Amino acid sequence: MEQAVKIVLPRHRENQVDADVLHELQDVQSYFDKENIDLGDSELVFVPLKGIYRHITRKMTMVGVWINHSPHDVMAIQCRLKLQFRNTPARIAEVHLRLPDEFVGKLQPEEGLLLHVDIPVQGLQEDRTFEQSEITGELSDVELKYLKT
Repeated sequence: MEQAVKIVLPRHRENQVDADVLHELQDVQSYFDKENIDLGDSELVFVPLKGIYRHITRKMTMVGVWINHSPHDVMAIQCRLKLQFRNTPARIAEVHLRLPDEFVGKLQPEEGLLLHVDIPVQGLQEDRTFEQSEITGELSDVELKYLKT
């Protein structure tokens, strides 16, 4: 049986936990406790949870979890994230993420970093929330900085 994923916040948010953040963290942890998510063989796995599109900014706040599926503590992450809608004829921009040490902290093996990332979208005309089943994505050009022991 695979070890359960423990959901954590980025280091810079650890001291800013209010009731809403705590509630979201608990909801995401409950989801991961109940679901059997195939993490595959990649050292870093992205699990999209929800996309919240705001037409006024033409951006979608992507709520997702980046899981350290390596055997080492990760201090920093760099990757490209390419998302697409399954049944909606709109385009989500590809983003290059650089999450430095002071942001990530120490992401231990089988921990998942809960993040909100704003991503430009073209082709939508009104505010909309997309559920996990409506978005697919992949990571590429993944570079991880490991904790030196």
